[in-house]
Amino acid sequence: MRSVKVKLPRRAFNEAYFPYLSTENQYEFYYGGSGSGKSHFVAQKCLWKCLTKPYYRLVFSRKWAKHIRASQFQLFKDLIAQYKFDDLFDIREGTMDFNCVNGNSMISMGVDDAEKVKSIQRPTDIWCEELTDFDYTDFETLDLRLRASEGFRTQFIGSFNPISESHWIKKELYDKKAETGMVFMHTTYLQNDRIDKVEYAQKLSRQSSHNQKIYMFGEWGAIRTGMEYFPDFDDIKHVGEVKYDPKLALHLTFDFNYRPYMTLLIAQIVKNSEGYELRIVDEMCLKHPYNKTEYVCKAFVKKYGQHESGLFYYGDSTSEKENTLTVGEIHHDYDVIRRELKGRLHNSSNRVRRSNPPVLIRKDFMSDLLRELVPIKLLISKKCTHTIDDFLYLKEGADGRKLKEKAIEPITEKPYEKYGHTSDALEYLACEAFKTIFARYERKQAS
Repeated sequence: MRSVKVKLPRRAFNEAYFPYLSTENQYEFYYGGSGSGKSHFVAQKCLWKCLTKPYYRLVFSRKWAKHIRASQFQLFKDLIAQYKFDDLFDIREGTMDFNCVNGNSMISMGVDDAEKVKSIQRPTDIWCEELTDFDYTDFETLDLRLRASEGFRTQFIGSFNPISESHWIKKELYDKKAETGMVFMHTTYLQNDRIDKVEYAQKLSRQSSHNQKIYMFGEWGAIRTGMEYFPDFDDIKHVGEVKYDPKLALHLTFDFNYRPYMTLLIAQIVKNSEGYELRIVDEMCLKHPYNKTEYVCKAFVKKYGQHESGLFYYGDSTSEKENTLTVGEIHHDYDVIRRELKGRLHNSSNRVRRSNPPVLIRKDFMSDLLRELVPIKLLISKKCTHTIDDFLYLKEGADGRKLKEKAIEPITEKPYEKYGHTSDALEYLACEAFKTIFARYERKQAS
């Protein structure tokens, strides 16, 4: 066995992580946002221990073995080359293992390879990258492989993005850290000294609000309770870059609940060989004191006043009958819309139904739309954060309808329904713009 003496300057490490280089907590978890450098540091820590410990045998793992080569294995190789440690390691490309000249080793393993899990003898450390991919039983199986012997401490390390508050990591490990002594280190891109933080922030800011919460701020993601009103909504599939096309008609749809905001969604519809694409281009959700029909129409005109390719409007049919307070006088909501958009509308612009479709029929229609069982594909712009949140967080009530979850508006101290407004507006549009398709659901209900 050959002794090894190595030196690395402190500047080789991100400053936020440096205090953890020599820690030997039995369980250490590095979690947070994207671009935080957590995996890079864990690889540095494992490499350092391999070079300096009298006995060290690391198992570095992913849920599936096929993902190791491009992630952990490549990261170790890059660091070895960067620090000019090439003569200190025998790198086994076939098995993706590393044997150090001092007798220590780092062994790759996917938990999908059950026989290899059983065959590794006397590991001192385990590092699970993308720990959220693992099942709790995977964690238990690997944890049992770590058995302190011959006076050497063992260490389980996990690195991950906190994708869901309902994940077993949060329930079984994070929420119990005070009683178990498990160490969790939270970081974001702001702790990474090796990236352009301004450029990376701009990249993350283009993500949906849900993704920003996880990957920008490193916070636990949405709780999936099984009682979501839109369980088929997928913010990867249904959210993206949506560009306004001046050659296509604009479809405006309103919801007139003024708290917490007045809602206007702006959409465009594209017909293609597979059917239609319903694009939510923009949203205008104006809060107090601008949460009035007149203001939201003025905001639309200010931004899209040059549009000349057609304009249609949709919304809650009850507002054709009921009065609502506007600026300085009382009008029907649609009277206000027609007044503010005068000169931009034509004879067929009004697409407000005579009566709102029943909620449960709309629900069935939207469920099939999200699952693409009808020839309509929904795509919501990343900047429509209220609409995205509505589809993510709106819950189902005991009667199968939208849950009227209440909150208090901080400025007016008035109660309001937290969710349901933008999705209502979108449903008014979808049911009327695609009324031939929607009619099947109405006939089904009638039969």
